[in-house]
Amino acid sequence: MAYDGIVSRYLNRPISRPAARALQHTPATPNTITVSTLLLSIATATAIATGYNIIGGIGIQLASIIDGIDGELARLQNTTTRFGAVLDAVTDRYADAAIIAGLTIYATRFEPHPHPEALGLLALAGTLIVSYSRARIEASLFPTTPPPPAEGGRLEVGDDHTSTTPPPPESGTLGVEDLPPPTSNLQPSNPPPTSNLQPSTSLFGLASRDVRTLLMAIGAILGLAYATLAVIATITTLTIAWRLIYLRITKVGG
Repeated sequence: MAYDGIVSRYLNRPISRPAARALQHTPATPNTITVSTLLLSIATATAIATGYNIIGGIGIQLASIIDGIDGELARLQNTTTRFGAVLDAVTDRYADAAIIAGLTIYATRFEPHPHPEALGLLALAGTLIVSYSRARIEASLFPTTPPPPAEGGRLEVGDDHTSTTPPPPESGTLGVEDLPPPTSNLQPSNPPPTSNLQPSTSLFGLASRDVRTLLMAIGAILGLAYATLAVIATITTLTIAWRLIYLRITKVGG
C-alpha cells in the first residue's frame, strides 16, 4: 500500500521527481545526493544558529525537497541498494539533529524564554523515537516484506516518507530482492505473526518527517525557534503515544 506524507505529496514530490529525471543521465548518484542533503542541512543549521534564520528556514525546506531526489534517482537508474537505504536513513537522523540543534542555539541566543536546551532535547528525543518506532513496528508487523520504500522508490529504514515498489535491479546491481532475509540470534525462535495492517496514516502519518521539516522551516523563518521546538516535542510525543495505544487497542500482531 502506497503512503505519502501530505507535504511530500503536494509540495516536495512535484519538485523532486522532475529534478531526479533531469539528473538521470548525469554522473550524479543517489548516494551523492544523500550526502549533499546532509551537508546542506548542516549548513542550514549553522545559519540558523548564527542568526540567519530566514536563510536557514528556506534551506530546511530546500533540503527536504532534495532529500526526495535520491530515492527517485535510484529508481530511475535501477541502483536501489540496501546500503543506500541505510545511508539515507542515517543521514536523515543526523540532519534532523543538526537542525534541532540550530533551532535550540537560536532560541538560546535570540529569544527570552527559559531552558530552550531542555526543550531542544525533548524535540530531538521525540524526533528520533518517532523514526525508531516506525522501524520497530514495521519489523514486528511486516516481517515477510521489506519496509515501504522512501520517496521515489528508495528503500527507507525507519522514516516517514512514501511507499512505492522499486523496480527489479539490472544485472550486477544489488537489489532488495537479491538479499536473504536478515537473521539475528536475538530474534525469537518463532517469528512474530503477520498482520493485515498496512502502512497508513493511522500509524505513520502523524508527525511524519515531511510535516516536521515544514514546521521547522516555517518556525525558523518567523524567528520562533522556541515555539517550534515546543510544537515538535509535543507532536512527536503524541505520535509515539498514539502508535502504542493504537497497537494496544487493535491488538495488531497479537
